[in-house]
Amino acid sequence: MARTPQPSATVPAATGTSASTPVLALAVDNPAAPAPGAIIYTVRQLADSQPALTVGGIRHDLFNRRVNGLQATGAVIRRGRALLLDGPKYLQWFMARGVERAA
Repeated sequence: MARTPQPSATVPAATGTSASTPVLALAVDNPAAPAPGAIIYTVRQLADSQPALTVGGIRHDLFNRRVNGLQATGAVIRRGRALLLDGPKYLQWFMARGVERAA
């Protein structure tokens, strides 16, 4: 049987309504966990959404994530064997890395 996650908090509904929307806690112990509302991508989805990125380049970054600092940003989310990416955090890391190398 699959377990359903239990809501740990609620977010107030839009103005004028009385209902609340449950929000699941991702990882309270992990400050680098993706924020609620983060845009999560697979490697292929991220490469398709950004013309300058390739699947191979993103996989290279993931393979070397502990050395290149990507892991510390909280952009990598592990779900079973799959590695997912928080798109905005990955792109922020990617742009900062490019600026460091250009300097």
